Amino acid sequence: YGELPSILSRILAFVIDRTIVILIIAVPAAIFTAVMEQTGRTGAVYYILLVFMIGFILIGAVYSYSRDMIGGKSIARRLLKQKVVDISTGKPIGGWRSFKREIIIHFAPLILIELILISTNKDRRRMGDNWAKSIVVKDI
Repeated sequence: YGELPSILSRILAFVIDRTIVILIIAVPAAIFTAVMEQTGRTGAVYYILLVFMIGFILIGAVYSYSRDMIGGKSIARRLLKQKVVDISTGKPIGGWRSFKREIIIHFAPLILIELILISTNKDRRRMGDNWAKSIVVKDI
């Protein structure tokens, strides 16, 4: 299936992708909170911002679960020249496998375990990779 990226590169992609999701949600949430404190929970501005906030939460969730479905590459993987492929065929994963890889990471205690697995497994596969039958390789 190809050459494996370095441990540091895998962890960096992991951190960059999670930071993107946090920023997609946290920046609008901070603006929403600041405006809400000034204007209260009434009026058109509150409801407009609430709709936008819900929209950004949905965008963050969609990115989080589907980020590797287009060519097996998230934003971080494109920057770091990596891709996620099917362990049997070597072809980039699609939407369902991207979802399966990521759903497991949203159980908070597993984040540290996932990072440890990336660092210690010889093929650098984490639980999500095992479940989705995928592996991250260098994109040459």
